[in-house]
Formats: sequence, structure tokens, C-alpha cells
Amino acid sequence: MALCAAAWLAAGPSTAADGAAAKAATTVKVVDDRYSPKRLTLAKGTRVKWVWSSRAAHRHDVYLDVRPSGAERFRSPPATAPFDFARKLRKPGVYKVLCTFHERMRMRIEVTR
Repeated sequence: MALCAAAWLAAGPSTAADGAAAKAATTVKVVDDRYSPKRLTLAKGTRVKWVWSSRAAHRHDVYLDVRPSGAERFRSPPATAPFDFARKLRKPGVYKVLCTFHERMRMRIEVTR
């Protein structure tokens, strides 16, 4: 648990104060045992916000498992609804996200230039 909290704190929250960050945002729903949508293609600099649905009765997290070279790792704390977690994806490439509590709960995000 301390490792999870340390990883989350090290990544730090994304904020709209990142200049052009407010230009693009996408919401991903965290529902029981799935992210919705499962696949995204986004422009570089898009802010992704994961929102735990009121139907998400189980504990979930958002863990960046695969990332493009130079992209910072991130991990949300484990949570149930109501909760949200956001990150701005700055590096082009493929990001693979999973829930560490539910091995089939995965998503793929492709960030374009």
C-alpha cells in the first residue's frame, strides 16, 4: 500500500493550469470490472479523466502498465465511487492501463502527434 501511495504521489495530479492542457479532455468511466471506452485515440496533450461510476461497487485503480519512452508512470490510489483521477498524456505512443485488482480490466490509449 505504501508503494502504491508513493507512486501516486510521485506522479502528481494533472491540473488545468498546464496552459494549453484545457484544450482537450476525455472522460473514461470506471465501472465494475471494465473501463469505458476500452480503446481511445487522442491527440498529444489530452487530459484523460477516469470517473468511478456509482455502479462501481468494487475497489478499482488506474495503473499505467505500458508507456511510451519518456512518459511518466502513474497510478491512482485504490478507490470506490465517488472518485476521479486524471492525467495529461504528453508523449505520443501507446499507453496500456489496467486495474491491479481485476486482471481483465484493461484499456489501450494511443496518443498521436
